[in-house]
Amino acid sequence: MLKRYGNIMEKEQSFVSKRKNKPIKKIFISGILSVLVLFGGIFTVGGFFSKYEWIFDLFSHFRFQYFVFFLIMSVLCLLFKRRKLLFFSIIFCLINLITIIPLYIPHSGFDKNIGNWQGIKILHFNVLTGNRDYQSVIKYIEEKDPDIISLNEVNQSWIDNLNLSRKYKYSVEEIREDNFGIALFSRIELKNPRIEYFGDAKLPSAVAEFYAGDREVSVITTHPLPPASRIGFELRNNQLSAIVQNRNSFKSSMILLGDLNTTSWSYGFQNLLKGMDLYDSRRGYGIGFSWPVSMPLLSVPIDHCLVSKDIEVLKRETGPNLGSDHRPIYVELRIPKVSLNSEENNYVNTGEIENDLEVLPEETPKQQIVKSIIKPEGKTIQERFDVPDGFERIPVAEGSFAEYLRNMPLKRHGSEVYYFDGRKKGRDVYDAVIDMDVGDRDLQQCADAVMRFRAEYLYHKGLYDKIHFNFTNGFKAEYSKWREGYRIAVEGNNAYWVKRAGYSKEYSVFRQYMDMVFAYAGTLSLSQELDRVNIEDMQIGDVFMKGELPGHCVIVMDMAENKATGEKIFMIAQSYMPAQDIHVLKNFNNTEISPWYSLNFGDVLNTPEWTFYKDQLMRFRD
Repeated sequence: MLKRYGNIMEKEQSFVSKRKNKPIKKIFISGILSVLVLFGGIFTVGGFFSKYEWIFDLFSHFRFQYFVFFLIMSVLCLLFKRRKLLFFSIIFCLINLITIIPLYIPHSGFDKNIGNWQGIKILHFNVLTGNRDYQSVIKYIEEKDPDIISLNEVNQSWIDNLNLSRKYKYSVEEIREDNFGIALFSRIELKNPRIEYFGDAKLPSAVAEFYAGDREVSVITTHPLPPASRIGFELRNNQLSAIVQNRNSFKSSMILLGDLNTTSWSYGFQNLLKGMDLYDSRRGYGIGFSWPVSMPLLSVPIDHCLVSKDIEVLKRETGPNLGSDHRPIYVELRIPKVSLNSEENNYVNTGEIENDLEVLPEETPKQQIVKSIIKPEGKTIQERFDVPDGFERIPVAEGSFAEYLRNMPLKRHGSEVYYFDGRKKGRDVYDAVIDMDVGDRDLQQCADAVMRFRAEYLYHKGLYDKIHFNFTNGFKAEYSKWREGYRIAVEGNNAYWVKRAGYSKEYSVFRQYMDMVFAYAGTLSLSQELDRVNIEDMQIGDVFMKGELPGHCVIVMDMAENKATGEKIFMIAQSYMPAQDIHVLKNFNNTEISPWYSLNFGDVLNTPEWTFYKDQLMRFRD
């Protein structure tokens, strides 16, 4: 009897225990599902704020993974009867799906009346500098037989082993060992092949034009920094924005290729697409996962082919594993052979570019300048430009930086501004051109021109120890060390000194040093070497500086004052993108005193190609 009673008690206790464990287990599973949905929701929503923070930019790239994740979560919530969680899971699933669907909808709107087209096959591949599987790449190229090949991360070993020049007669390349070498090979004749450096990171992009019948087409391959940190994120977006700012230097018909280190879901990519007025060749062909090959579950599409809206995509595919961490992309295009209405680029930038650029008409009418201001025979700033009635030039110390700038030599009156590659600047925004070389590479842009003035002054004064500038990564590049024969080696984001030559004080060695500075410094780094000053305390040599990304700067070349009223005026000069002759800017706000600007401009200074604010005035430290 006692034994039977004991068995009954054990069963009852076991039953009670199971009843207690069941809600605990249910609560545990519910908690896990809740946490997963919460974090998945944070990643989904955070990706829409990629404009503001680099961590949100990282969130933006995994839309397909989020979609699959919430699809699974929806099934689990349904099985465990978690209705509220199921609702949120379905919502997040749909949000991510909506961002993916456009990639499966073909681009339309092509002119079907055009009967004369040219087909062109393009292959783009980030080879990975350390990859040694040359034969697989060669075999794939032979299989696809492309007309144009875009290569990222090429070094000398890749160029030698692929030996593409046998079959591809036309090419442009910059070979590097730091994962940012770039090359463009073509069977079609390339016009004006060149290397350009867009943005403050000064990484090379290969650019050229070719003809499809009577239509001239621009092709560019570029490879910005990865957004693995805040600075990488800013420099990547800066490079893409700089390409947009140079849209008018390309033809209306164009092809943009490259490992852009971004997916189509980030703000930087969307800004590029809109600002360049291009469309993604993946439209109608799906996501096209390209990186990283070793982690297919986390793979994202960061290798791109973007084309202008007159070019039709006939085929697009992602290639096999060729030993790199990227997969190649292969695209077949159809380009109308008929020429555009204008022989020149007729593109009008309608995109919203995230900088303070004030866009002027391409054809700015010649302004009537008061004859007493400009003296055509003058050979320096002081000799060429008189001051308006009632003003006197402010006194400057003999041998000072201010005196050096005021006496800067000018090219003859009427000279035009040219880019580093010999092309003429199309916009009439200047009253004079500084007589100083620009170099033959796309290096001496806005901040570079300011650094060039400062360094030239110190060099000719013999103040060699004062010539030093910081790279964007913080490395201090000292000319005194360069003079001793040390050179700067750059590997990724790291730089260090290496002894490679003997002592030299030759000017040509100084120019080599400046080119190195131009390549790795910019507005962001220069802004950190200057001190902010009040607008009322302006001096010749001060710099209006927007040191963000993208940024710009202009330098104060001369000043004058009206003793009766106390009003001050100033003159500014700039270089711009791409690298070009340094020039004295016109004042479109008051053409009667151009190129002088009144210091009483209020809070905003409108220059022909940029807008500054009065609190952006900065000065070199002595």
